[in-house]
Amino acid sequence: MLTPWGLNALLVSVCSFPPTSPKMFSDRVIISRELSEGESQAVKARKILAATTMTQKLDIDIDKDQVPVVAVLGSGGGLRAMLSLLGSIKGLQETGLLKYVTYICGVSGSTWTMSLLYDNHEWSKNLESVIEDISSKISDREISWATLIDCILEEKHLQRLVEAAKKEDYSLTDFWAVIVSCLIRMEGNHCLSQHQKYVNKGQNPYPVYAAIDEDILHPEEKIKPSEIWFEFTPYECGFPSYEAFIKTSDLGSEFENGVMTKRHPEPDLCRLQEAVGFLQGSAMEREMNAAPDDGIKTHHDVIKKRFVSLVDAALAINCAYPLMLQPKRKVDVIISLDYSDGDIFKTLNQARDYAEANHLPFPMVDTKGQWPQDCNVYNGYSTPTVIHMPLFNEANKHGK
Repeated sequence: MLTPWGLNALLVSVCSFPPTSPKMFSDRVIISRELSEGESQAVKARKILAATTMTQKLDIDIDKDQVPVVAVLGSGGGLRAMLSLLGSIKGLQETGLLKYVTYICGVSGSTWTMSLLYDNHEWSKNLESVIEDISSKISDREISWATLIDCILEEKHLQRLVEAAKKEDYSLTDFWAVIVSCLIRMEGNHCLSQHQKYVNKGQNPYPVYAAIDEDILHPEEKIKPSEIWFEFTPYECGFPSYEAFIKTSDLGSEFENGVMTKRHPEPDLCRLQEAVGFLQGSAMEREMNAAPDDGIKTHHDVIKKRFVSLVDAALAINCAYPLMLQPKRKVDVIISLDYSDGDIFKTLNQARDYAEANHLPFPMVDTKGQWPQDCNVYNGYSTPTVIHMPLFNEANKHGK
């Protein structure tokens, strides 16, 4: 199921630097193998809060460096995934585990929940009321073609479409943004960069939204290349494999040779809510004819295109393991909340194969002949612990 999510970003020439020396290519395009300063500070603050809670619970001193980095992955699955992620997060809170979650990373339907949660600056503290509010937005109105048409014809939505039509990259993405905002009752007045203040003190887990590059998506490939993955976060957005990012507040602006040539407003979350569907972004039209030893990393497929088209990351792996397996994030525990139907172990096996192909640590996984339990734990020496929690499992197969 494609879930459009929209963007108008530009990524440009990509320079390769030693991992210990992150660089800024001009004042706007960021070339780095390190976490952004904002993400680093948010994660540090989150771990300090977790360490304080652990110290109180265990009655022993716990340092932030002893706190594991825990990433929760929300899968795709449309409305099923959206509602299931709400329930899973509530379960994490009820068991006291939510306060130890460092990252929440989503694709497709799970990103709908994430964007609604982060409309509340302290949602993890006020989760009960936030869930009630989100649930009421979905359940208290009848959804039909007639109501959607009426919604689209409302003056504020028509005005959005008129303004969008003036832009060079106008597409069905803009039209679908209005439909999504009607479906989940999200108003188009918030931007992703505004969520910095909701994570900068560690008050909530750090959100990461996933998409993939449509132009190098080849369905026949069993293992998708690392270059395909794109991430959106409150501070930076970009291609981790290319080590190229822009500030999230610069989404929608135009760049050339690493320099912003024209500033455009950052797209609101209603439009970004489609990026996991078919999202378009500007890329520089420039060839790099660099010598092999001059330090330039040439990714011609990206830098020669004016537009980068991103689509639903679920088309690659229905949980965004690759974004959390990046060494710079140092994730210790991955909790995969998999709301997929069909092969219940598919995403887990895809993640294992991806990690092996890219020489990333991952526990040994052998699912042949197994029926998934509600909680499946895999660990190994010097690998993250992976907890695979499929919605469809042995425990609830009879509707329990």
